[in-house]
This record gives sequence, structure tokens and C-alpha cells, in this order.
Amino acid sequence: MDLLSRILAHLSQKDDMNHVQLVCQRWHSVVDETIGREISICTLTNGNTIDDYQYHPTQIMGNLEIDVISKMGVKTCFLELTDCSEEEDDNESKPDDTSKWPTFKFPHLLKHLYLNGMILPGIFHNLIFEVQNLTVLELTLLGLSQLNASDLEKLHLPNLLELGVRRCVKHFCREFKDEIGLRNLRILLKNSFPRLTQLDIRFPILGFNDFSTLKILLKFLALHHDTLKKLYLIMEFPVQVNKIPVSATELEILELARKFRSCQKLEFVEIQGIRLHASYPQIKLWLAFVQQQRCLKSITLRLGNIHEHDLRLICEENASTLEHLYLFKFQEKEEENTPVILNAGIFSLTKRLETLYVLGSDLVVGAHELPLSLSSIFITGAIKTEQVYHILFNLPNLKFISLKNAYDQRDLYGVTLDILTQFIEARKVKRLILSGSSLCKELPVNGLPNGDPENPAQLTEFESWDALQDFIDWELNASMYYINKCY
Repeated sequence: MDLLSRILAHLSQKDDMNHVQLVCQRWHSVVDETIGREISICTLTNGNTIDDYQYHPTQIMGNLEIDVISKMGVKTCFLELTDCSEEEDDNESKPDDTSKWPTFKFPHLLKHLYLNGMILPGIFHNLIFEVQNLTVLELTLLGLSQLNASDLEKLHLPNLLELGVRRCVKHFCREFKDEIGLRNLRILLKNSFPRLTQLDIRFPILGFNDFSTLKILLKFLALHHDTLKKLYLIMEFPVQVNKIPVSATELEILELARKFRSCQKLEFVEIQGIRLHASYPQIKLWLAFVQQQRCLKSITLRLGNIHEHDLRLICEENASTLEHLYLFKFQEKEEENTPVILNAGIFSLTKRLETLYVLGSDLVVGAHELPLSLSSIFITGAIKTEQVYHILFNLPNLKFISLKNAYDQRDLYGVTLDILTQFIEARKVKRLILSGSSLCKELPVNGLPNGDPENPAQLTEFESWDALQDFIDWELNASMYYINKCY
């Protein structure tokens, strides 16, 4: 790439590229042949627009006709070709001849391809034909269901860095009964992409003992263990069920996960189970997978039943690298009157932890052992007053703190007015949020003074959205005095 190409490559795709192409023939050729455009092609029916869909490039050129790809160089393409409703017969919606569909004028320029909704087999073949430099490919499960198995076998994408399979927003319910889409997803995951660094996949689980896709997925991760850096996995279950029996397939998959080699470069993991019951065997499977990793920087888990020994092992194995930890739905209650206890002392193992988010605990112990590296904390559950004090005043890097239900009817739990007064005077933490039952005693009717001599204000409580509990949300302003956070 020459100097002019390097300079023009930094310009805004949406506006600047349109202008520079008009300068002269030379500049037009550089944009068209060496840089490429970011475009959106949308042939939706029923009055829908590209904005109805969740995922597309932020800088796009128009909603163009499909043949534009054969007339200009394209770098990024968001493509929505059809918009068939659930009631329509699939065979009626497919044209007989897709051989006349255009191909990319300069296939070597295409780097990012986003295919949303229905994509017909012949069109898919035309689009990826000779696209050797593709780095990002994103499809939907519904789109996969329209393809032939042969379209997905032995894909040759040597430079692919990011692979995504997302839900089709408009046809989400249909995907839960789409066995062909899941079959083709498994075929896609049998491919090897030698440079793949990110896998972002969202798919339904057809039943609590459905391991067919998960088994292929584990093998895919093992195949890419030396290149993968980011894994985003969301499994969606149709309904929750009561406790289920252990199956032979579960034991087989769990053993496969335990034997899994650590991904040498894996730094970011997000695994979520939507409508995932605590007894589902997939919890054990993915906990075993995460426990095999050794260099994670960010972990996000929504698995519903993470026990203390599981959490301790994850922290131990990633003690020198872990910076961000998000645990949604920490544990299921085993018995109605038995509290879910979070032992915050576990996190003392992580010396670089900056963000801690734990949702679902009823009681927090060991908060005085939290690592000094923390800058953001969100935890739920009753906390002893002395440990609240430690969090607010003894963590030197703390900038954001949110406590929910920190108060308990027993003495010495929750946030006292004395602590709040000292907190206001210290003017150290950027933002404080207290929700649920967190205060030991209600604030005075007029609130607490913020101490600002030039612009004094009263710091008060707000009525929460559910009207069950008031909450506090205070933020430091530019003058380093607290103000009520406005919504």
C-alpha cells in the first residue's frame, strides 16, 4: 500500500470517502481498488429497515442494491437479502436461479462480512468465493438453516480472525425449533481457521440433555487452543425444568471438558445460560472448561450455580492475570431459609483484579480481604458494618461502589450515617450506589450536606423504580464534591 492509500485509509467511511473519490481519477481508483467501502445492502420487505436489526457496522453507506458489490471495492458489507415470515413456505421464497447473483469486484479487499437473516445457498457460495482476506464473518442461525451442508464444508478462510453466529432478532422463536440450523452450525464448527482469535456464538439448546452441539464446540475450541483469545458463548434454553437425572452422555462430555487443554492465549471468556436451571449438566461442563484456563483477564459467567470451591479454583488458576470478574446469578438457593454466602476472601488470590460484579448472594463475608487493586465493586448481600468501612476507605484505587441489600436486621450490618458522613468528607470514590436495604437508618428528611462551600447541596435518597426501597446514587462533580446523580 503506497503513502496515499495509507492516508486515505484513515478517513471516515461514511462521509469523507464520498468526497475524496471526486477529487480525481487517481484518488477514485485508490479508494475503489486498494481501500474499499463500508456498505449496507438491504432488500427487506414489510417496511422494515436496517435499523430494525441489532448488529451492523456503525459507519455504512446507504441501503444499496446487491449489484453494487460488483461495481466498487468493498471492505465491509452488511447484508440482509430476504425477510421471510414464519408462515411462509421456505421453498416458495427461494428463487430457482442464484447463479446470476453478483460477486465482489475486488474480493481481496473484503475484510468484514455480516450476513443477517435468510441467506440462500447459491448466494452464500458467490459471496465467499475467492474471499481469501476475510477477517470477520458473522451469520445467524436462521441463515445457516437455509444453506446446504456442502456450502459449509471445508471453508477456506485462512485469514479469518473473528467468527460469529448470532440470533436473528426477527425470527428468534423460530430458531428454537430449527434443527437444520443447529446441524449446519455443527458442520461450520468442524472447519479449521488457523488464525482465529475470537468466537462469538449464540444458539438454543433443544433439551436439557442436548449435547450434540456442545461436543462439537469443545472439539472446535481444542482445535484452536493456540490462537483463540476471546470466547463469547450464550446458550438459550426454551424452558426451565426441575432437577434432572445424570445421563451417560453428560458424564462423557464432562470428562471431555476436564481433559481439555488450556487455551494458551485465551484472555476473555463470557459464558451465559439463559433460562438455565441450576441442575442442568451444562453448568458443570462449562465450569470445568473455565477451570482449565490459565491466563484469563476477563470472566463473565451466568451459570446459576457456582460453588465456592469452583470459584476458588478459577481465581487460583488465573491469579496473576484476572482483571475483571462478572458473576450473574451466583448461586441457586438449596433451601428457602438457607442464605447464599459469598466468601469475598477468595478474591484476595487475584492481585490484579479491577472489577468485581457478583449478583445473587444473600450474605457477604471476608470483604476485608478484597484485593487493593479493585477500582469497581458491585455486590449483593448483607455485609458487616466494619467490612463496609474497609471497602469504602481502605481500597486505594476504588472509584465505583454499588452495594445492594447490605443491611440485615441483626446489629452491625449495613451502612451507617456516620460512615456516609465520613464518605462525603473523604471525597475519594467517584460514585456510590446503595440500593435495596443497605442503610442501617434512613437519611434525615433534608438529606446530608455535601460540604461544598460555593455550591452547597443536600444529598438525598431517591424512590426506586419498584417503589419497594429507596436508593442512593451520589457522584463526584468537577469540583470534587458529591451531587445527587440525576436520571
